[in-house]
Amino acid sequence: MSHFGDRVYSIDSNFWRREFVSGDLDDPENLVLPESSYQWTKIVPNASSQKLVIAFRRSIPCRVDDADMKFLSLVNKLNPIVGAYGLGRYAALEEIEGGASILREHGATSQRRCFL
Repeated sequence: MSHFGDRVYSIDSNFWRREFVSGDLDDPENLVLPESSYQWTKIVPNASSQKLVIAFRRSIPCRVDDADMKFLSLVNKLNPIVGAYGLGRYAALEEIEGGASILREHGATSQRRCFL
């Protein structure tokens, strides 16, 4: 468990997302999650644009620029690149079982968008 302000929260992670879970969120409009909580999306002010070439094999991304990569390595390489622009942040509250609410940080956003 961690704290931001007077709230207690936990962080649950899996391959696709990190969730910040906090019990009763009485005042969600004033909820500010510390920037240090985010691991995959570190917004870089004035980040310069980058051009990436992503190759696919059987609809699965397999190469970034000229480097062949396994899927998990590819995701781990791209997360900080696209995360510099805030891509992957999901700043909304959702009700889950038991009445707790969550905030999410989505990883592999660039790959998920490729499949849509």
